[in-house]
Amino acid sequence: MMLVKDYETYKSVYCSLCRTLHKQYGIFAKNILSYDITFFCIMAAGLDNARPCVKKGRCMLNPFKKCFYCTKQDKYLEMGAAFSVISFYYKLKDNIKDDGILSKLGSYMLLPFAKRYRKKALKKYPHYDIILSETIALQTECEDKEFASLDKCAHPSAVMLKRLMITLAENEQDKTEYGEFGYYLGRWVYLIDAIDDIKKDRRKNRFNPFIKMFEITQDNISDDIRLKCNEIVNMTSAMLVSAYNKLEIKTYKEICDNIINIGIGQMQKSVLFMNNREEIFDE
Repeated sequence: MMLVKDYETYKSVYCSLCRTLHKQYGIFAKNILSYDITFFCIMAAGLDNARPCVKKGRCMLNPFKKCFYCTKQDKYLEMGAAFSVISFYYKLKDNIKDDGILSKLGSYMLLPFAKRYRKKALKKYPHYDIILSETIALQTECEDKEFASLDKCAHPSAVMLKRLMITLAENEQDKTEYGEFGYYLGRWVYLIDAIDDIKKDRRKNRFNPFIKMFEITQDNISDDIRLKCNEIVNMTSAMLVSAYNKLEIKTYKEICDNIINIGIGQMQKSVLFMNNREEIFDE
């Protein structure tokens, strides 16, 4: 479990990212705030030894609620906000391509806002757009192939986070170490998301590498398949922790240690064995 002081620090970065999204892209951009990008901001600042100054303030959504905010972290928060809005744009494009008519309608309504956000982010962070657009093209190519393996399907997401982490590096050694960490983090995220989406993807007849690998249907789900999924993810999480331990986290180390060494295991356990097990695999 995260210590109270570490949780408050984490929340201060989260709330600061919310404020940055509002300031940089407008009031509606706050709705794309995520914990994943918060973690990226923390990693970026931690690797750069950027020490925050935390101050009290009021929540922009609820003025009656007091919050903590980080100062001296603008560089990393702006990076996270830019990546958030560009990701949001491509997520909507993907929804329009794959979702049902009602979901498509919602995505079409939000797309003009996303285009405006992306256009602004491109001025300072064009490399983020390149990374995301190339990743989506590669992912689509992999999933369209009849015989695409689990490794090939996980590879684009792994490479995306590898490239994203490398943007933080200042020398060749850092590129190698940051890239390795990013690769296994991206692979782990893809695998755990794919497992979590099994029910939804099967219902909507969408591609999912685990459905394909284990020929999952209503009638053949077993604890054995759950254990095999867990073994696959365990191999990646072990490599992720090993890669993480090579990094020199100068700030926010306690928070990062908690997320990588404890958080990913808890998430994996929740998705596979605790979070309504039957809901993951069964109708």
